[in-house]
Amino acid sequence: MKDINKNLFMETIRNLYDFIFAKAMIYILFIVATVLLMAQIGMVSNNIRPYLTHIDVFEGSVINEIDSLIKEGEIKIQLINMKSDSDIKILVNGIEVSDFSQNTRDIVVRNNSVVEIDGSNLKTPTKVRVVSQSENILNEITNDEVITNSNIRILCRIKMD
Repeated sequence: MKDINKNLFMETIRNLYDFIFAKAMIYILFIVATVLLMAQIGMVSNNIRPYLTHIDVFEGSVINEIDSLIKEGEIKIQLINMKSDSDIKILVNGIEVSDFSQNTRDIVVRNNSVVEIDGSNLKTPTKVRVVSQSENILNEITNDEVITNSNIRILCRIKMD
């Protein structure tokens, strides 16, 4: 009988210990999750972030207007063998920026831009030429020509300093 009481007592202690341990683990997990959540919220807040980390020293400052840092150039392109036609599109990096509703067009470009001529709506071949370029464009593209015949052709690639 003593053995049974002793075993019952030990089992009760073990169950109590397991219950307390499980509860403590849940509390610890809750506290850790709360601290992590608060730290993440603090890292997003510009007012609290300097107190949590010094990484801003390495990252630099926030740039609101990135466009002011990117250099732009300009090229003038012209239709050679026909009058103006709004069906001929000018693409810069695959995005339509203008058409040839006038015989000559000025196009703003940036470094590593690709200028293409879209003549996919035309039935006759069309010749397009770069007439002039701004001084900050490094590669010589003046007088570059392309003939488009119901397709899209690359006129030039821009390299700037």
